[in-house]
Amino acid sequence: MQKYQSNINAELGVIAPILAGGGYGGSLDMAGLQSVAIAVNAANQQIYGDGVQLDEINIVVNNTVTLTTAGESDLLLATVQGQTFADGEVELRESDEPPFMGLTYLEQVRGANATNNTTMTGYRGVFYPRGKFAPPGKTTTSRTDNISPSITQLVYTALATDKGTLGASKLFTGSTAKAEAQAWCREKLAPATSYTPEIIEEVDDQ
Repeated sequence: MQKYQSNINAELGVIAPILAGGGYGGSLDMAGLQSVAIAVNAANQQIYGDGVQLDEINIVVNNTVTLTTAGESDLLLATVQGQTFADGEVELRESDEPPFMGLTYLEQVRGANATNNTTMTGYRGVFYPRGKFAPPGKTTTSRTDNISPSITQLVYTALATDKGTLGASKLFTGSTAKAEAQAWCREKLAPATSYTPEIIEEVDDQ
């Protein structure tokens, strides 16, 4: 029996700032999402007694999510860094403080099963309820015989909520998989102004 499932594309990244009173502010699209790389940062400690290892304690500290994009806007870059954006101008200040942000994106999934000769295509929505972006790095080079378009790298550290949640994901299959996955992501980052008190409590439980 042979089965496989592989992520074949990353797309439709969306971010939203977390408001002081709970919930999210207006969302922003990360246009031109090119890649997503996830590194799990964990701590572990071995426990010994009577000369043998009795136990090992493992704790997931955070996830580092590195995203590259070719279509970022000045507004998006200013938002993730806590910078002032007005009249199309980004103002950098020494006191800039990156805000806590929520992050979602889609993974396109392809799978096959040699047992019954079937294939599967779908979309997985990925959601990180709380985290911060590091100041992005960017390199622009002079044009020569070869053109090297600049690519912006955004490094997001997913932090645990007060309930200990680092993230969530959900796989959708079928002809409407992409629309369903996108709707799931949008719902996760729904603006706080549209919440009822009951929905605010659900967001706090993430």
